Amino acid sequence: MRKNNHRRNSPEGKYDVRHYTGHILFFIIATLVLGLVIMLLWNAIIPGMFGIPEITFWKAIGLFILARILFGGIWKSGMFSSDGNKRRHDSYRDSPLYREWSAMTPEQRNEYMDRKRESFRHWHGGRNFDFGSNGEKDPAE
Repeated sequence: MRKNNHRRNSPEGKYDVRHYTGHILFFIIATLVLGLVIMLLWNAIIPGMFGIPEITFWKAIGLFILARILFGGIWKSGMFSSDGNKRRHDSYRDSPLYREWSAMTPEQRNEYMDRKRESFRHWHGGRNFDFGSNGEKDPAE
């Protein structure tokens, strides 16, 4: 049987505080160091290039949090991580549209695309958006 790494073998089955204290301490130190690095880099580069004022340590921490919210995780779950990209790129196979498209014959796909072109034309003022098989507009237009 596999041991749960997050639980220590105590009689009550409770979590060991010492185990999590190390994680919390690491998180606090990492946040402080990253905030300091962001502040120093900002103050060394940005004011000279763009004339923007220098930032304080707490503004650097806020900038770090904002970047984390906007761009995702920094270590493993960010938008540039390989595991995050794999999840994103494989998830299209789970979509109903992909399954429907995969089950269509080439004729059904052409009919589907014709319906989409008609719908697109309707919403864009009747302009013709038909393209030939080589990606060029029809010369008759």
